[in-house]
Amino acid sequence: MTDDVRDIDSAASEAEPDAEDRETAEPLDDEAEADSPAPIERRRRGLPPRLRKILSTVLVVLLLISGGVATWLYFKQYRPDQQTDAGVARSVVSAASDGTTALLSYSADSLDKDFAAARSHLAGDFLSYYDQFSQQSVAPVAKQKSMKTRAKVTGAAVSELHPDSAVVLVFVDQVTTTKDSPQPSVAVSSVLVRMTRINGNWLITKFTPV
Repeated sequence: MTDDVRDIDSAASEAEPDAEDRETAEPLDDEAEADSPAPIERRRRGLPPRLRKILSTVLVVLLLISGGVATWLYFKQYRPDQQTDAGVARSVVSAASDGTTALLSYSADSLDKDFAAARSHLAGDFLSYYDQFSQQSVAPVAKQKSMKTRAKVTGAAVSELHPDSAVVLVFVDQVTTTKDSPQPSVAVSSVLVRMTRINGNWLITKFTPV
């Protein structure tokens, strides 16, 4: 063999990778293909168009329903301006005035009836306090002196108003007669009446003379 032939064979041997190099190179090509986004894209495209359309429609419907429910709750139940408007204020003032009149009006000959009427306007701890106070303090004095007292609200205004609570300033005249003083005596006073809405009704839960 000539020197030229040996040189060509040697160059070809150096240019051609041996079997070990080929085995090493082939897995690298497989890993590169696995890391490429092509399989992910194929999986995404694997979802049928009809199913994608159905899922999109269901999602839109659910969003519309949830939005409608949220809007209804806001306007019908939680919107503060609808729960503290002028109509609500009038209802609170009326309830506070009626409750104050019932609470401060009683007669020795109809105590049970008068106390029951007052209790219908009260709630909470104040109702418990009134039950005890009326029986232990008011009733004995009223019976002993044949007392009769009638209250009349001369003015009332809302001091605070919230969806389920309020404070009303009430001005009241109280006319009282007894067997020892048949001539009526008039007491003028003002009261801060705390109101609480319970089961849709405004009831007195605190009664503070000022």
